[in-house]
Amino acid sequence: MRIKKWLSFSPDTLSLNGETLSVGGFGVEMLHELYRRKVGDYPKFFKMDMLGKLGFVASELLLQSEDAPRFVPREDRSVVFCNRSASLVADRRYQETISDADNYYPSPALFVYTLPNIVTGEIAIRNKYFGETSFIVLEKFDPEQIAMHAAAAFAVAVDFEDGMADFAAVKAGPADQRAAGHDPGADPGGHGQINEIVHAAAGSEEPFRERSAVRIVLKKTGNAEIFLQILENWHIAPVDVVGRSGQNA
Repeated sequence: MRIKKWLSFSPDTLSLNGETLSVGGFGVEMLHELYRRKVGDYPKFFKMDMLGKLGFVASELLLQSEDAPRFVPREDRSVVFCNRSASLVADRRYQETISDADNYYPSPALFVYTLPNIVTGEIAIRNKYFGETSFIVLEKFDPEQIAMHAAAAFAVAVDFEDGMADFAAVKAGPADQRAAGHDPGADPGGHGQINEIVHAAAGSEEPFRERSAVRIVLKKTGNAEIFLQILENWHIAPVDVVGRSGQNA
């Protein structure tokens, strides 16, 4: 995996691909100034929470520095973000709207941003990306974990030999259970799509277990080694991992 473009923010400075850019303002005002100067055509920006504004501006600057057409449908691009605090800033603002029983008014405008992956969806919609979008919360900056999750975004299909499989990231606890079915008649290529996400019962301590053998199909077979490591971490043993051509990865 190779990093082609990168960007670094501090409260009052910005570095794009190693070059320090002149910016005005501090914190959110800096983001507003960058939006007006570099973007300017997406009014919904001003309704976003801080996480959304940061991710949106960062993605615009990175994509503008790329020599590639914008706003054309692409299935070969995914949006994977990681941070340490999820949507905590928006969570706290929303909590303020429901903490006072005498002034109780849950704000829908704030509630929508209590999901950190809203920003990845905004970027995908803006750029017409049809690949995976996900937001991963990590305790600290971990390049290996980030690379693994980025590689996982290019797993495009799963065959379930008995129609049902449970996925669980054991290291993160029994938080998510992914269930999917495969209808061979609806998919002549034989590659069923993950079609549903359900959650574990509150307070459940029992880790989810694999209930069927799985066959992973990757867009890029070069990701196979990293993806197999992810499956091993999740205690899932695939039958095989193949590329779209059907060749073993």
